[in-house]
Amino acid sequence: MSFFTEQRQNAGTKFAFALLENYSLRHNATVIIANKSPVETLVNVTFKDVNIIENLAIPAGKHEAVYLPNDVVLKKSDTIIVQNGIEVTSDKDIIVQVYNDVHHRSMDGFLALPTHVLGTEYFVITYSPWIQSQFAVVAIEDGTEVDFYPAQPFRFSVSTVIHVGGRINWKLNALEAIQLQCPQCDFSGARIKSNKPIAVLSGNRCASVPEDVLSCDHLVEQLPPVNQWGKTFIAAPLMGRPQVSGNRFRILPARYGTEIAVGADSISLKPGEFHDFQLAANETTLVVASKPVLLVQFGSGFESDNLTGDPSMTLVPSLEQRVTEATFVTYNKTKDQTEVTNFITVHADCDDLDEILLDGRHMKTIPDAEFTTVELTGYCVGSVKVVSKGMHSISGGTNTTTFSAILYGYAYYNSFAHPIAMGVKDTLCIARLPDVSGSYEYDCEQQLLAVELPCATVRNYTTIICDYSECVRPGRFIIGIEVTAPGRKKLKSYCNY
Repeated sequence: MSFFTEQRQNAGTKFAFALLENYSLRHNATVIIANKSPVETLVNVTFKDVNIIENLAIPAGKHEAVYLPNDVVLKKSDTIIVQNGIEVTSDKDIIVQVYNDVHHRSMDGFLALPTHVLGTEYFVITYSPWIQSQFAVVAIEDGTEVDFYPAQPFRFSVSTVIHVGGRINWKLNALEAIQLQCPQCDFSGARIKSNKPIAVLSGNRCASVPEDVLSCDHLVEQLPPVNQWGKTFIAAPLMGRPQVSGNRFRILPARYGTEIAVGADSISLKPGEFHDFQLAANETTLVVASKPVLLVQFGSGFESDNLTGDPSMTLVPSLEQRVTEATFVTYNKTKDQTEVTNFITVHADCDDLDEILLDGRHMKTIPDAEFTTVELTGYCVGSVKVVSKGMHSISGGTNTTTFSAILYGYAYYNSFAHPIAMGVKDTLCIARLPDVSGSYEYDCEQQLLAVELPCATVRNYTTIICDYSECVRPGRFIIGIEVTAPGRKKLKSYCNY
């Protein structure tokens, strides 16, 4: 099976994010910036209208680490809006990897998303809290209104409980942020809506994975908006921890009527619900959903297998969002000066995986690389230890070779994990029909769109209503609808653009 792959991904010239609260604050946070362009780029890092880094020159094909003072980290769950958004800008395309390593034995990282791919609808995904589950919202523009809809009752401030069906509303200006924490509840499944694009970060202040393992670690990911979610994923173990320690997953839907197959198992989920599953040692499986979903993978605390590492959290990129090339930088040393062992895992068609290059070398020729086939599919998984430190590239033998990939690392009492690259094409599109109130959501890859309109919402049309959405590419056929009083009628004709 192959998917249309769009070349837009997570490179950009403007990023905005925040750092969630960690176990405690002892060190500066780390931001790694890689210059993908063939010429030098100038980078600025801004916090509270002050340039922390100004005109940092990064040569072509090089990277720099920037260290942020720990007062940029959000603190406590509060009704107070703070100007704690961090902005990174450049004059050429860059990659931004962020590591919340302000505690020397509690860290995780995320791949920052450029502001031009952010959206207005998100669902929070975390893990069962040991200290707190938490999330944060960062506004990109002035006049941003944000609504939060919890998936379970949540105590907001000292005396107010927000029940399911209730909401909290905030009004934010550019780079203002709000963080919410819950020590007793899991925010997974909560919905966030806004009138303008926002950045959303989600995770745990310090979580034990699984819950009965004592050592906790910070968990965080920057979330993609719902319109970029996918329906097909590969769930595979993390190299270096092949037992159940790296095989824990959580999946959640955005729409009612979502049917999900995890290998041979089938489940039905609605918004606000989520499903956890765990694979056997060295098992891989295909996850397929009827509607877009979000899938994350958790690494476990080191006591679960007595191997180096600790809890981590990563988005699992969907196969719909595969890319043709990617750049990443290894994270090499923790704040207690412990060396980090870095790994990558690549998901691809089996034929494509044969062509995948790491720094110009075929992955399959790298010593100790591991490869497996996802049973009863044409997909394969390849994992390799990244020995050399610094900036690396993953590419295919041709422009049609596509893949998704995850970077992760282990150290004593520490781990991190995050995607290496994510496509950012729209997977959910909105059809807006002329002279009709409302809009209609559909799969952007769908070749036929059937919209059934109540007569009360439109005039009595005697001609075909066609879709003028920008998501419909030339040559696609859209089913037209003729609405006649007093009923509804689907017309067996088509509009062709």
